[in-house]
This record gives sequence, structure tokens and C-alpha cells, in this order.
Amino acid sequence: MNSASEKKSQILKTPSYYIEIVIKKRWFLLISVFLSLSAGLAASIMLPRVYQSETIILVEPKKVSDNYVKAIDKTDTTARVNTIKQQIESRTNLEKIITQHNLFSKPEQQRMYPEDKLESLRRHISISTNRSHRGTEAFTISFKHTNPKKARDVTNSIASTFIDESLKFRENEAFGTTDFLEGRLQETEERLKEIEKNIEEYKIRYMGELPEQLQTNLRNLDRLQLQMNEKLASLRDAKNRLILLDNRTSIEDMSRDTMQSALKTSRAASGAAQPPSDLNELRNLLSDLRARYTEEHPDVSRVKSMVEALEKAEKAEKAEKARKATDLAEGESLESEGEDVELRKSGIDPMIGLQRDEVKNEIENLQNDIESIRADIRMYERRVENTPKRETELLSLKRDYDNIKSSYNSLKDRNLEAEIASDLIVKQKGETFRILDPAKLPQRPISPDIRKLFILFAGAGLAVGAGLIMGFDFLDASFRKVEHVEAYLNLPVLVTIPKIYTRKQSILKMADYVLSALFLLLNALLLGAFGILVLNGVDQTIEFVKRVGGV
Repeated sequence: MNSASEKKSQILKTPSYYIEIVIKKRWFLLISVFLSLSAGLAASIMLPRVYQSETIILVEPKKVSDNYVKAIDKTDTTARVNTIKQQIESRTNLEKIITQHNLFSKPEQQRMYPEDKLESLRRHISISTNRSHRGTEAFTISFKHTNPKKARDVTNSIASTFIDESLKFRENEAFGTTDFLEGRLQETEERLKEIEKNIEEYKIRYMGELPEQLQTNLRNLDRLQLQMNEKLASLRDAKNRLILLDNRTSIEDMSRDTMQSALKTSRAASGAAQPPSDLNELRNLLSDLRARYTEEHPDVSRVKSMVEALEKAEKAEKAEKARKATDLAEGESLESEGEDVELRKSGIDPMIGLQRDEVKNEIENLQNDIESIRADIRMYERRVENTPKRETELLSLKRDYDNIKSSYNSLKDRNLEAEIASDLIVKQKGETFRILDPAKLPQRPISPDIRKLFILFAGAGLAVGAGLIMGFDFLDASFRKVEHVEAYLNLPVLVTIPKIYTRKQSILKMADYVLSALFLLLNALLLGAFGILVLNGVDQTIEFVKRVGGV
């Protein structure tokens, strides 16, 4: 029994077995393929054809580097495209496209609700982003419609709207940024001017007590202190000279008679009289002052002038004595009268009174100068004392000023960059969109897909025919060959009787063969027609048939 099963299995696995089954039950396969190909051709011709037109928009990079002009628009390109896509698919824009291109004009479409029309149009619009390995970005815009011309026109219209909306989007963003920065810049500038005015008024109010004037005030204090010391020293010297002159006046008052007789005696002498004692004292004082001060010192200059004045007076006195000597012959009485007049005019010594007056005036001037210097010293000391307070107050004002100034400069730079970036957008020097491949009239519909229909219906016909053949063969329990009998019954076959056909059966068998050949040819024709549709397209094939048939 096992050997019989093995023989049966071997017989069933041979290719000749299946070929015989297919030939014997060929009508299942021929009719199934015929009906399937016929249905496929009918579907290919009758189904509505949908055409898709597409255009490619290239994102052109900036013509000016970011090193020179910073971009305002930092939005990712994909995000910007999504925003523009929402604007394109907005109700207002879609209604404009429907009206402009007369979409949904068929009678059955006119009864559609407006919302259904918009939703159908949205489903047929597609916007996708493409990024190459070099970083170049492009966008593909496509539209599907049963009319190829409308598919092309609507695609081009959407592309134009896409570019316009993108440019408008970037312009609005750029100009909005510029307007905002200009407003902020104006507010900051007004605040900056206000603080500058406050600082200026503060400096005017506290002029002389400002931090930058501290060193000048200290130098003035040092200078005034030196002047004060010099004035005090000069005042002491002047008071000493006044005391000296007062002492000399007292001495000369006590010895007036002695000095008058000495004067007479000296005038009676022949010449070479000794200089007056006051001139010698002044010369000694001048020597002392020169040892202590320089020639430019006011006390040295003053004493030097007094010495020169006494020397001139001495020379004039000598000249007078010479003149009077010539007039000696006029009489002793005249000489005595001249000497008395001279003594009355000059008192004991005419230069002492002059010197005392000059010293008193000098003392008074020095005291006035000292008081003035002291007032100046008090003023500068007050300024130096108030400088730390003014510095703290001024630092607070300058801190606000520096902060607002920094903000102002930053806003000014960003506003300039925004203006340049806006100008680049207007002049199309920034990132722009350019139609790389405009939409063209589609020649081949994307739906129905003839290739897929061909594979689907041809495969379905073959699968159905083969399934019917294998099913009926499985249900058929008859023996077709001697090997089948021996395999199934495990008995040897001794004799076989061949099948004898009558004339009618022979004619029917021949007719069967002819019809099978015709069906096979018909299936081949259907298969060829399907192939032509796949290669040339339905519309082109129909047009060709019409031209050939003269329709």
C-alpha cells in the first residue's frame, strides 16, 4: 500500500500530469482569462482618468552672505512652507481657484456642497519638501484632475500663489520687524536724550565738584597753599621792615640836631661823603633777601627798586650840592636859608616816610590777598570734600545712561540690519523661490494605473482558471492512464482498449480544437491590446484607433 501511494505521488508530481490537466480542462483557463482581460480593458477605458501635473520650486540661497547681512527670517524653511501651505489651502484662496478655473462645473458636481468641494480640492493638492544631499531645498507642488489642461493651469496658479505668498510672508515679517525696531529705537532715543539732559544739568549745577575735576582742584589747593605761604612770608618781612623804619624814625627824631650838624659838616666837605645809613641798611636787607629768594621774588624786586630810588636820590642830592657850591659866592645867608628849606621839606629823612607808606600799602595788599586766598582755599576744600558724593550720584546717572546707550546702539545696529534685509527681500537678493520646472500638460493619467490593472486582471484570470482546473481535477475520481490504475489499485493492467471516436465526435473534437485556438488567439489579442494601453496610454490609443477607423 505504501508503494502504491508513493507511485501515485510520483505520478502527480510530474509536469506532464499538470500539462495534461490544463490541456484537458483548457476552457476554464481560456474563458477565465478572456473574461478577466475583457473586464480589465473595459475598466481601463471606462474608469475616469485622473491626470496629475506638478511643478518644482527651487529655494535659491542668498546672494549676499550672512557675514555681511544677517537674516531676519530665522524660521525653518519647512515650517515656513507649512505656513504658506495653510494659506494656500485656506477657504478664500481655494474659492478663488475654483472660480478662476471653473472647477466642479459638471452637473453632478454642481450639486455638491461648498465644503465638499473645498475638501475635495484640498485632497487633490499636494506640497512636499525635497532636500538633496548637498543641502539644496526644493518643493514639489502637484494637482490632480480629470482634465489635463486644468491640472496644469491649477498647478501653475498654485505655484504662483506659493511664490507670492512666500514673498509676502517674508516681506511682512521683515517690515514688521523693522517697524517694531524703529518704534523701540525712537523710545530708547527719547529716553537717552532725557538722561543726557539730566547729566548735563547735573554737571552745570555742580560744576567744580565733579570727579574729573578732582585733580585740578587738588592742584589749585597746592598752588593756593604755596601762594599763602609766600604771602605770609612777605607779610612777615613787610611788618619787620615797618618795625625797622619805625625804629629808625625814633632814633632820627632823638638826634635831629646832631644829624643836621653832621649834614652841614658833610656838605662842607669836599666830596666823597659816605652814603646815608638807611641806604646801607636797604642794601644789607637786599643782600639778605637775595640769599633767601630769587631775583623774581616780589620782596627782592621791591627792595631793589627802593635801593635804586635812594641811589637816584643820592645822585640828585650830589648834583644839588654841586649846584649850590657854585652859588656859594652869593652869600652865607642864602646857603643857610636853603639848608633850612631842605630840612623842612624832608624832615629828618624824606625817604623814610615814603618807605613807611609803601610798606603799609604793601601790608594792606598782602592781607587782602591772604584773605582772598583763604576764601579760595575754603572753596576748593569744599569742592574736594563734595567730590565723592557727586561721583556716586553721577555714577548712578551714567550707569542708567550706559545701559540705555548700549540698548540704543544694539537696537540701532539691528534696525540697520533689518532695513538692509528688507531691502534685500524687496530686491530679490535674499533667499528666494524660483520655479525650476513649470507645470506641463500631462500626457499619461496617474489613475487608473494601466500597468497595475493589467497585472491585476491578467493575474486574476490565470489564478481563477488554474483554481477551477485544480478544483475539478481534485473532484474527478476517474482513471486517465494505466499508471493511475496500477498506482491506485496496486494491480497489474493486462489489456487496454483505445478510445474509438465516431464521425460526430471527431467533428466535435475538431471544433473544440478550433474554438480553443480562436479563444487563445482572442486572449492574445486582448493581451496585446492591454499591452498597447500600458505602453501608449488610453487616450492616445483611442485617438489612434479613431484616426485609423476614420471616425
